[in-house]
Amino acid sequence: SKFIYLSSVAVYGLTPPDGTDESYELQLSGDPYADSKILSEQEVLSSSREHDLPVVILRPAIVYGPASKIWSITSSSTS
Repeated sequence: SKFIYLSSVAVYGLTPPDGTDESYELQLSGDPYADSKILSEQEVLSSSREHDLPVVILRPAIVYGPASKIWSITSSSTS
């Protein structure tokens, strides 16, 4: 068994360079969301070492869905 932590690509900074992969250094940006993900990853890894628990950290990119302002179209009805 292992612990799976859902993080974010936000850990690479607000504008990571093209070609960024898992080896890229995490970038504190001053953005509360992004910085909290970095701090959370550090806590997860620390606990993993302390308790000898295997960990997987997933860093999904932008999430697509109905509330996504970037990827969805909203229409307003006019009568």
